Amino acid sequence: MIAEDLSASEAGDFDFNDVVFDVVKAENGKTTLKLICAGGVLPLRVRGANEAEGQEIHGLFGEATPNEKGKYKMYNTGAGPDKDPVEFTVEGEYTTPEQIQNIIIEVFKENNWMELKAEKGVAACKILVDDRFPIVPERHSIANQFGNFTTYVQGNWKENDDFWWIQK
Repeated sequence: MIAEDLSASEAGDFDFNDVVFDVVKAENGKTTLKLICAGGVLPLRVRGANEAEGQEIHGLFGEATPNEKGKYKMYNTGAGPDKDPVEFTVEGEYTTPEQIQNIIIEVFKENNWMELKAEKGVAACKILVDDRFPIVPERHSIANQFGNFTTYVQGNWKENDDFWWIQK
């Protein structure tokens, strides 16, 4: 799963690296996720659909609190420290693409936790990709980095296009 914490009205940073994680396994009512990247500077958390609060991702990389401006460092994007991926769990078993899309990602903006969604007909804030997806460097447009991205999000692809990921 990849996510971007900016909305379309805040265009300019659509790198989709604000949080990047893989689903590792689901068993005993929990799903283990592997956090790969934390490219956003705002507080961002991941949780299962039945959890009230989730894991703040920067804390998983060892940064317990934001700076005096309420912002965190970026991890594994080329614009901050590199850290080994770290595993964490969320409540619920998420195994199918339809289930995985229900994992909740929230960003703290304007004094509220706001869910990052993927709604048909609206600019997506989160996208389900497979584990071959390469991290887009900070402040690089995902559409410029991977030419087929626009085609993919517009739905103009076929099952055998092997989109995730292109330019192998």
